[in-house]
Amino acid sequence: MNKLLGERDFSGQEICHILLNCELQEGTRVIRAVDCRPYEQQGRSLRLQGDHDDGEVVGIYEKYLSRLPLHEELTYLDFLANWNTSKRDGRKWTRWSRQAKPRVLYYFPRYKSNPRHHQYDDFCRVKLMLAHSHRDPSELRKIDGIEYDSYASAAEVCYAKHQHPDDYYGTPDAEERRPDPDEFEEEFHEPELLEEDWLELARQLPDCAPSQEAIDLLGRRDIDIQYDWTPHVGRYADPGIVQGDYWRHFIEQHRLYMDVEDLPLDVRDTLNPEQRVVYDTFIGHFQSGSEEQILLHVDGGGGTGKSYMIKVLSSHLQRLAGNRPSPIWRVAPTGVASNQIMGTTLHSLLRLPVDRAFTELSPADANAVQNKLRDVRYLVIDEKSMLGLRQLSWIDKRLRQVFPGRATEFFGGMSIILVGDFFQLPPVANKPLYFDGPLKDLHEVSGQTAYRAFNHTVFLKKVQRQQGDDQAGFRLALSEIRLTLLFHPAIKVMAKNIGNGADKATSEQAGNLAGQFPVCIGARLMLTHNIWQPAGLVNGARGTVYDIGWAPGADAHRDPPCVIMMVMDKYAGPSYSTTDDGREVVPILPVKRDFFLGTSACTRKQFPLMVSYAITVHKSQSITVDKMVTDLSERDFQTGLSYVAVSRVKTLDGLMIDTPFERASLHYEKLPDGVLMKVRDQDRRKKQKLDQPLFQSFFSL
Repeated sequence: MNKLLGERDFSGQEICHILLNCELQEGTRVIRAVDCRPYEQQGRSLRLQGDHDDGEVVGIYEKYLSRLPLHEELTYLDFLANWNTSKRDGRKWTRWSRQAKPRVLYYFPRYKSNPRHHQYDDFCRVKLMLAHSHRDPSELRKIDGIEYDSYASAAEVCYAKHQHPDDYYGTPDAEERRPDPDEFEEEFHEPELLEEDWLELARQLPDCAPSQEAIDLLGRRDIDIQYDWTPHVGRYADPGIVQGDYWRHFIEQHRLYMDVEDLPLDVRDTLNPEQRVVYDTFIGHFQSGSEEQILLHVDGGGGTGKSYMIKVLSSHLQRLAGNRPSPIWRVAPTGVASNQIMGTTLHSLLRLPVDRAFTELSPADANAVQNKLRDVRYLVIDEKSMLGLRQLSWIDKRLRQVFPGRATEFFGGMSIILVGDFFQLPPVANKPLYFDGPLKDLHEVSGQTAYRAFNHTVFLKKVQRQQGDDQAGFRLALSEIRLTLLFHPAIKVMAKNIGNGADKATSEQAGNLAGQFPVCIGARLMLTHNIWQPAGLVNGARGTVYDIGWAPGADAHRDPPCVIMMVMDKYAGPSYSTTDDGREVVPILPVKRDFFLGTSACTRKQFPLMVSYAITVHKSQSITVDKMVTDLSERDFQTGLSYVAVSRVKTLDGLMIDTPFERASLHYEKLPDGVLMKVRDQDRRKKQKLDQPLFQSFFSL
């Protein structure tokens, strides 16, 4: 009977709202999330400017601890439910004056209230934190001036002496509420995303772990154990390195901007006719002051001078702008790709989601993006093959929001140059731009509509890359590939993990931070985190370990290092120091990531690095190297793999194929559907080929 009385009818409208996962538009209650972890484990939010961390945002608990003396007796519970802080000045506090009930508090994590459970002491800590006014978390074990040895003991005295309002966090030894198993039935959900054919095929293969080649031995060999790392302790005693905030202060002192170098006017004469069509179109468009939108494709395989053309065009548009900011902005889907054109990532510029659904920006965030793009008239998007229809839809929607005056036009009226080669690798788990099959996802349909709005194409065909060196040194490179053959002392860098099961989390779950990895002086490593985009310290950047350092007073055999000094392959910023032969050395420091495993809040602190004696073809896309070793003996599991692999080098002399292969493996008896789609898209755009500039430039730069 009680169960029947507790039930209520649901309207059809409410059911549809829940099933369609519609966002709440307006509510009578305001919800606030409360981090209940110990203060030192609570997450830190960073305010991002461009592609580097600009500063730390003061957390809600930290605001409470640093409150003015006027609010000395205010409890944390009262503050959370009933007080506001000014966005402009966090020292100004005001009562929650709206004609509404106090905020609803959402606590995480919820510790067990059973006195026999190991989480009970944390449960009591949270209860004391909410109920007792305090300036420092260490004061919570003090009750009426007496300090107790545990939170549980202090809470027991508190329960006996004090009366506190209900914080809705629970009461000790209360029976946990569990759902009635008869009340709910399991739902079946269709998979949200149709996978590419090669992903489907891969899932049918045996799930075998990759061979580790005895990597676990590194750090435990005799040469590793017997090596004396003591001279490396305290070698880098810079406070910024020891405390971990070196880059935050360094970047503030050495601001780099994304403008390309100022090139002389006569370099335009080095452009071939197809490149010149693109150049004249946009230089002439800018000089004429026209508001007409240009949506242009630039197609070109490896070595056809796409990046060079972008550089020349950007340099001369900057010159035409005079004292005003540059009218052109360069972006790419990844940090490495954007670094090749002195640009930024799409996600950082437009604040696009990485692993969640697309949402509109708040007015403040939209205003910030609008200010950044206020003088920008041309957006270059490089490596278009990495873009999917869904992402293009997000770009279109974001630019319409940022430029409401032209929200009825694609991309908010901004001119777009879409650059790349569709015969390279398609985006992973996303429909490529040239996809012409049936679509169900509304974002993909919207993205396809925006893609079809591009009405001009320039095809670059002439290969521009210069001749390189011969094959000398390839065999030496091969001998360095096997990590277990290293004759240098190595250490195993272990992550610091906090939280239930955090030590078992994969690097993907922990924000690209490995649980452990081996390293030695001279090892090849890759960055897995954007540190300083304009300088080239981006996710995917590679370098060589120059040195390893420990904090003063550390035990090198027990404690993890505080810094790994690297010589990066490409670095454009000021150096920390230089080697004897003039190479620039930069410090790589550990970073912290907060994540959830199920309902458990976890934290991992680790160097954002991974061993990189070889890289995948996917990771190599967008980069150009002098020399490369590859293996073509296996048939491509995805169209474009071999093409991308061999086109990374500047000349055939720079390519070494490690294993013999059958030429037939590079041919298909029947072209895959993906290739046919690319061909159909190219045939369609050949009818839009641009042979003459849309605008004529005036040569008075």
